[in-house]
Amino acid sequence: MNRRYTNILLFEAFENALKQLLIEDSVLFPWKKGKAGVAHCFASHLYNNLRTVMGDDPSSPTLPQNMKVDILAPVGPQTVDILLHDRNKTKAMAILLHQDYLTKHQLDLLRNLQNEGCNLVLGVAFLPQKDYVLMY
Repeated sequence: MNRRYTNILLFEAFENALKQLLIEDSVLFPWKKGKAGVAHCFASHLYNNLRTVMGDDPSSPTLPQNMKVDILAPVGPQTVDILLHDRNKTKAMAILLHQDYLTKHQLDLLRNLQNEGCNLVLGVAFLPQKDYVLMY
């Protein structure tokens, strides 16, 4: 993988995308079956922020190394809500979203993704009963 995809740049893009999501799209959180909508908005913000932090040519429609930001992507027998990858074997970042604290099963999935070589693995818990978002 290209050195342009460092964990620092990936996390910066993630953090900026999360801020945008909370400001612009929080209305989606309580919707029934709104996870796909939240994942879509988050993925859109992430894509735009990746281009910004990497200083990409605005006229280019793609990220470096043909990386894609996909939602509800299968990774083995599991599904990841947001995956930055080249659609082959390279996984730069995986994000799991949940409307409550992550379960043991979800935490195991995050560990497995990390063990399989995914550079940055993150879980985000949107806690409707709290005034904060929990990141794993």
